[in-house]
Amino acid sequence: MAVLVTGATGMSSVALLKVLKSEYSSVEAICASRQGVGVQGFPGVIFDWTDDATYENPWKVNPKIRCVHIVGPPAMDMLKIVEPFLVFAMNKSVKRFTFVSGALANKGDPVPHGKVHEWLAEQPNIEYAVIRPSGFFENFVTQNYRVALLRDEDKIISNYGDGICAWVAADDIGKAIARAITEEKACNGEYIVLGPEGLTNDQIAAIFSEVLARKITHVSVSGEEFTKQLLQRGVEQHFAVIGAMVGGAIAQGMEQSKTKGFETIVGKMTLREFIEANKQVWIPEK
Repeated sequence: MAVLVTGATGMSSVALLKVLKSEYSSVEAICASRQGVGVQGFPGVIFDWTDDATYENPWKVNPKIRCVHIVGPPAMDMLKIVEPFLVFAMNKSVKRFTFVSGALANKGDPVPHGKVHEWLAEQPNIEYAVIRPSGFFENFVTQNYRVALLRDEDKIISNYGDGICAWVAADDIGKAIARAITEEKACNGEYIVLGPEGLTNDQIAAIFSEVLARKITHVSVSGEEFTKQLLQRGVEQHFAVIGAMVGGAIAQGMEQSKTKGFETIVGKMTLREFIEANKQVWIPEK
């Protein structure tokens, strides 16, 4: 089968393409991004959600595309942006769609991912699966403010309070997406993807302390203060507001309440293993 992977240079898509390459030799992937680069040996095409002149490009590489993996742009009007291409793809005989959402976004919630999920569920004559992962371990190494806080100040700052989050590795998310793409019968619903441990930020700080052999402290702040801290540390307004919203939801226990009752895929990598593998990132600069 042939699958178009949007956002191909992003974290979850790279993880997906790695899994497809190593475990699903029958799958032909096409990598769509603004850069048009190939990933894991799969061909790349230039693609932009907002430029319909790029919509045909993937089919020029492989006219047999029957599945589209959706990684939506980080925008409040995500559905408005992605819908024109999704309709285009359906008119090109695409029958299956997979979509990366988030553990905290239920179908129909008044948030970007919830609206796209709802739209997919309402379309007749398609198959779909929504993958809803918890927070990515990789955020601790790719988000500059987290890296700087840990490396230079020995801190984790959040408005999570005592809330629990089952952080998960991108590789485990990639495996879940690959399953949704390749399974014979689509779930036509959602998969919750969690790490093997539910942890508070105090517990996370303790694990960092043990692995890094120095004291790491979790500083708990209000949502307003967390937004302020993010802005001061260079995070864009949009992402700072969303970060505080997510933190507030976790503090209220919503990761547990919003994921209850759905099929859950549990990843294998633990946070300790991830920190051990990446601890050089948080060594203070001399």
